Amino acid sequence: MQLVARYVGASVLQPRRLTFPHIGRRVGSSIIWPSYFSVSSKAIGSRSDGKHRNAFHWSRRDISTFRYTPLDSSTSTQSFIRLLKLYPGNGRNPVETSLEETSLSSDPEYEAVSYCWGDDKDRSTISCNGGQLPVPRRLEVALRNMRYSDKPRILWADAICINQKDKAEKESQVQLMHTIFSKARQTLIFLGDIEDKQAQKISRSLAPFSFEFYLELIGMLRMPWFQRAWIVQEV
Repeated sequence: MQLVARYVGASVLQPRRLTFPHIGRRVGSSIIWPSYFSVSSKAIGSRSDGKHRNAFHWSRRDISTFRYTPLDSSTSTQSFIRLLKLYPGNGRNPVETSLEETSLSSDPEYEAVSYCWGDDKDRSTISCNGGQLPVPRRLEVALRNMRYSDKPRILWADAICINQKDKAEKESQVQLMHTIFSKARQTLIFLGDIEDKQAQKISRSLAPFSFEFYLELIGMLRMPWFQRAWIVQEV
């Protein structure tokens, strides 16, 4: 079961198992909190007849390397982005994805992902369009937690949807960040993984409104996500 605290239009889900001994059978003795929370956003702009199109007539030097295809720049009246399709999976199954290009003017349905990159050398690998793509480890953990068990999920995550090795593309896509987050159906915020929680020495057994409860809250606010300057723009 999930314990959800709702305020200011946000559903907040904390990433750990908590025990509330004083609540009793009504909610159960232990509660699992998923590793992210979601914030709804209102779509902006008018709808057009634009369609998603597969941007990845992808090529590889060998079977293990994913290669980006440049975004469409043939028109100045439309802005194109890549969307990430996250395929179903469970537990420690490898993260499998694909990318497709779409125009923002077509009002595509997707969820934006907000997370903390962490150390640039701390990397994991996911499958993307059949090739292997290195990504920040925290993002790989976020995708592992966010995927459904029975259907794909359409996301936008900067480290994957923007070619980080293409300086011109990065500069262009950063200018679209406001629109990308505004048009998203909601934003999925990944606070951190088990290593981040252990680093904060967060308590796992809490009584409602106890001193330990407030220590838990302080520990959450000290997690790396809250130290990101990009949070202001994303919010």
